[in-house]
Amino acid sequence: MCGIVGFFDKNTLNKNRIKNLTSQITHRGPDEEGYYTNYKGVYFGVRRLSIIDIDHGKQPVESEKYVLVFNGEILNFKELRNKYLSKKKYIKSDTKILLLLIEKFGLKILSELNGFFVIAIFNKLNNKILIIRDRFGIKPLYYTTNKSSFYFCSEIKPLKNILNITDLDTSQVNNFFTLGYVYGENRIFKNIKMLSPGSILEYNVNNNQKKFSKWVDIKRDISKLNSINQKDTYSIFKKKIFSAVHTWSRSDVDKVFTLSGGLDSSIIAAISAKQEKINTISFVYKKNDKFNRFNEVNNSDLLAKKLKSNHEKYYWSPSDFKNDLFDIIDSLEEPFGNSLLPWFLFKKIKKTFKVCITGNGGDELFGNYRRVENYKKLNNNFYNISNFEKNYFNKIYQFNRSLQNKYLLNKSENPSKIYYKVFENGKKLLDKERNLALVDYLTHLREDQLFSEDKMSMKHSVETRTPFLDIKLFKFVYSLKKKRTTPKEYKYLLSKLGRHLLPNEVLKSEKKGFSMPLSIFMRENFCNEVKHYLSRKNLTKTGYVNKEFYNDFVLPMLKGNNNNIQIIWNMLIFHIWFINS
Repeated sequence: MCGIVGFFDKNTLNKNRIKNLTSQITHRGPDEEGYYTNYKGVYFGVRRLSIIDIDHGKQPVESEKYVLVFNGEILNFKELRNKYLSKKKYIKSDTKILLLLIEKFGLKILSELNGFFVIAIFNKLNNKILIIRDRFGIKPLYYTTNKSSFYFCSEIKPLKNILNITDLDTSQVNNFFTLGYVYGENRIFKNIKMLSPGSILEYNVNNNQKKFSKWVDIKRDISKLNSINQKDTYSIFKKKIFSAVHTWSRSDVDKVFTLSGGLDSSIIAAISAKQEKINTISFVYKKNDKFNRFNEVNNSDLLAKKLKSNHEKYYWSPSDFKNDLFDIIDSLEEPFGNSLLPWFLFKKIKKTFKVCITGNGGDELFGNYRRVENYKKLNNNFYNISNFEKNYFNKIYQFNRSLQNKYLLNKSENPSKIYYKVFENGKKLLDKERNLALVDYLTHLREDQLFSEDKMSMKHSVETRTPFLDIKLFKFVYSLKKKRTTPKEYKYLLSKLGRHLLPNEVLKSEKKGFSMPLSIFMRENFCNEVKHYLSRKNLTKTGYVNKEFYNDFVLPMLKGNNNNIQIIWNMLIFHIWFINS
């Protein structure tokens, strides 16, 4: 795991710039630094968090043709090495194996990679820089270009700082108020973009031209349905999820499993506990009756005891939140309005571990909160944008078109149209149920959960792993049309496996999620700050939201009305971010 940065700039032949940029992402790789420079103005920098082949995994790696820097893990590198590079069995670095595979097969080898990654390559023979992002977008990569330069980085701030980029994209600001996160290739800052998942950007140093291509199309990958029977389905699924957990747990350093008490993380930990002695950690609310509805400590304690894991707990209180909130917002680089609580887990994990394994992606893979079934009940006319907005999008995001028109000062397209386009693009490839199920995979999972998990974990120099995003597991489960859920059992496949691995209390417990007690926090611990940042004066000064939002939303919330908590929280986060950045 690493942080990477690089640039080509005709006007800058200065090694100090690449060292300056690289030093700004030290937290992503505190163990080592490495650089590549040449007389043509191509500069690469890397900060390494050593996880695999600790002693010999230094970067950049270089051959006669290529220079490569890499962030992530190729978790099946041993299998690929044994299959294609049998004479190189002494090599234990996934980065070195990756370079050899690309030299031998070119970029077509990308389709065989299992893991998470962003890759930057300089081809010394044709003077082209390639940047490549993994299929699910687990790891971020930002870039910016102009007529004479090209810059890329694992984070936004180095690009923003070195190039003095300050202007905001108004449409992305508006989208954030609805979604609670920034979605898509365009980011909150104008001129800074994020490379799309499964994409390659080729930049020609000779003529400053760039070209985009896709190395994978997830929807096309799963277009064929699997017709195996129910019994065989479960047997194959069990083998694939056990294999996924084993593969995604590979590490040369100690690792820890998050244990929320819910089904997803519990399954991952229970499978691994059958293979080895494991470490687990849980987030616990300090004893307070107000937090009882959020707490899953009884389940996590019970499961840790059953698994005989080395178990730790992080005890959280609102004062922790208040003390760290500004640091959390700063670390995320862009406004982010969803759960910030993982920050505190990673803060504790950092003291002992470098690798953390989570249950992220389980909801989206197995049933997705029954959103497809609920949409069908409301209206079976799937491919109608009005139906989609009313009966799907607005059920998830409450800051709807009517509220946008009333309170946003700068008008832009409703983000529901962006999501409908994601849905509509799969119409010819997939049946409507699986196509709709993938919408969250390609939007919310990527830009919300994976985004925040990367930012908050790497700020504490912790690598996160998500076995539910194993490509073989994903392809198999999404090849099943009806067997991922049943009318009587949500997450049918996971639940059936859980009956053999987990206590009944965990299986039967109500899903609580990793929720923040926003109303309690904003009314009690953070009340003065809410009044300040969302005051009519600051709303007017910032210039994005009608000042009447304070009277219509904030004051009722402070008096006990919880109807619009998420909308108010999104507004609060943005204004803290904007005023302090």
